[in-house]
Amino acid sequence: FVSNSFALTCPTDLSNIGVSISPLTALINHSCVPNAVVVFPSFPKSAAPSSAPSPSPSKNMAVVALRDLERGEEVVTSYVDLSLPREERQKELQERYKFVCHCEGCSDSAGVDPREAMLCPAAAKSSCEGLIAIPASGSKLETVTCPRCGTSAPYRDVHPAIEAAKKAYTDAEKAQYTDPRLAALQLSNLISALTTSLTPTPGLAPSAYPLYSALQLLLTVQLHSHQFEAALATSSVALRGARALFPSGHPVLALLMTTHARLLTTPPASDPAHPEQEMQYWMATDRRVADVHALVAALKHVEVAFGDGSQGEGVRPGMKGGEMAAMLRTLIRDQEEGIEMGRRMRASMAAQQQQQRA
Repeated sequence: FVSNSFALTCPTDLSNIGVSISPLTALINHSCVPNAVVVFPSFPKSAAPSSAPSPSPSKNMAVVALRDLERGEEVVTSYVDLSLPREERQKELQERYKFVCHCEGCSDSAGVDPREAMLCPAAAKSSCEGLIAIPASGSKLETVTCPRCGTSAPYRDVHPAIEAAKKAYTDAEKAQYTDPRLAALQLSNLISALTTSLTPTPGLAPSAYPLYSALQLLLTVQLHSHQFEAALATSSVALRGARALFPSGHPVLALLMTTHARLLTTPPASDPAHPEQEMQYWMATDRRVADVHALVAALKHVEVAFGDGSQGEGVRPGMKGGEMAAMLRTLIRDQEEGIEMGRRMRASMAAQQQQQRA
């Protein structure tokens, strides 16, 4: 049961809500570089809110290809969290599934692993996206160099900070429900310890472990606490990490893109003392259009991540991408209507100003 079960996840936020069994799907082999994912695009019909019927069939489990597959190519999924470094993945695979993974992602020739990498020292100034492999623990190296642009920086062993961060992350995980403020503080300190506090040694990349995990957990805590402005900043950094970790169309990347886009399009809270704030929000049409582009980009990833809704019966556009895609389409439509309203308000104000000048 432990080896062949699947985490049943909510189709709108990927949170774990149960366990699912599928003997056929359990036959699919593992790879840390998967070409497919197991997802649950929709709620069961019996569980869907009556006011929002499920747009997808009640056959909830789906195996979705992340890219076009070659004829005869084996379908492989990942049994473990792809954001974990190789050592952690191998440990989990051996303990739970009793095998050693020899996939492309676990080979020594895979290049710099974004899960175990530092940023280029010139990243802040030159926007270089090069990554530097973290030297082994106890390394005598005194400098590190970006393989992309050649910029060097002093180096001191970052492994003590990483080990301390792992413990702090475990503590924050426990505190997130009992004391979310403490959890947020612990995570913020952890993130600082792995980034700015390492100076002049380059900070860890946002894809590095456990920094990426801390960013994801901090984002969750901020969202639950309705700290949307802080969550927007966190999601922006976490998204950079996710892009380095997950293939295009992966559900985790799709969800993070969706979360970030939704935060971008969150209007200011209603304030009776400042009713003009909502009007100003919609009148900033250029910004709103850019935000809609973020929603559309997220939708494209979601439609890949959660499948076309065909269930062997042909593509059904209204069901493509499941519940999350349906939510995004509604949000895009609402934003487009708001943008049109903002344009009308701007035109009306311009006409009034012209009349006053006349």
